[in-house]
Amino acid sequence: EETAPAGYTVAADTTFTIGTDGTVTSGATQTEDKVLLVEDALTEVKVSKIDIADGEEVAGAVITILDAEGTMVDSWTSAVDDESTEDVNEAIHVIKGLETGVTYTLHEETAPDGYTVAADTTFTIDKEGNVRKPVVYLADFEMFLPSCPQTVEYWKKTCDKYGLIGLFPGDGDPVEPGEDLWKRIFEHDVSYMRKSDMCIAQLDDWRGHEADSGTAFELGYFVAKGMPAYGFYTGKSPLKDRDIEKDEKDSDYDKDGFMIEDKGFAFENMFTLVKIGKDFEEVCRMARTDFDAQLIANGYEAYKVE
Repeated sequence: EETAPAGYTVAADTTFTIGTDGTVTSGATQTEDKVLLVEDALTEVKVSKIDIADGEEVAGAVITILDAEGTMVDSWTSAVDDESTEDVNEAIHVIKGLETGVTYTLHEETAPDGYTVAADTTFTIDKEGNVRKPVVYLADFEMFLPSCPQTVEYWKKTCDKYGLIGLFPGDGDPVEPGEDLWKRIFEHDVSYMRKSDMCIAQLDDWRGHEADSGTAFELGYFVAKGMPAYGFYTGKSPLKDRDIEKDEKDSDYDKDGFMIEDKGFAFENMFTLVKIGKDFEEVCRMARTDFDAQLIANGYEAYKVE
């Protein structure tokens, strides 16, 4: 099936064979008259209102979904699951029949008591029924700086501008002090990487002339998984032009005797698979362009950046 009707996902391919007696054999559903059925399912989006600090469900938020023209297509009030109700989770609201390739907005009209109204979230659904707003893992050393909250706020707003969801390792509950603290921090950060579709890494110098080693590990995780990896670097490039103290007799080596590679960019060869821009917004734009190329290749409109 090349194209599904509005509000439906594309059916999976069906294979069949025809015997010498004309009998059709297939794993697909057939009618009594042996007619093969192409079975489309309605698109389905699930929404749950949670507290970002503890992940618990929150009741009392009035939430709407708006289409590209701003017309409301659904509205509901968030609830908390009643565990006594079997086979139903009241905290999860299900919307069926949204069209694929259309940009929708998840809008919170009213916040529950004690909460602020959440920012709007835009999303599209691909023809297989998946919500297409990629999650970006923000790999950085910013959490070591007092300016961290302001910087992360800017990063997340910029992500949202380009139809991306910024996921910062410091989001959610902090890892509590205690036994195996550093191991638990590592496991927390890896769990966030596993939730993400791509990575944007801060590659400026950190305690020397190289990127933060933890950030380099996180970036390597995404490259190894074959997932999109981006970095931003505001310093000098190429490597030979960086502020490295050189050997007095041979400027091709640093003062400790290590060769300074002259490969035309600011980093070692292992960064070849990382797309690098000069600032955070530029790499968000790069990530959006690459993701849109996938959307267009699958027959959908590109995300419109305001």
